[in-house]
Amino acid sequence: MAPSDAVETSTDAGTVSVYGQVTFAERQGGDLHLDLYVPETEDPPLVVY
Repeated sequence: MAPSDAVETSTDAGTVSVYGQVTFAERQGGDLHLDLYVPETEDPPLVVY
């Protein structure tokens, strides 16, 4: 998907871009602690960046 297709907004926390149905956020330093959520389906999608 081309960057021109992105919807981008800015918040106090940083910049958030949405490509299709995937949201990307940029934020200022510090550790980022993530919890992995796996929906109860037989073949869930998994995206790791």
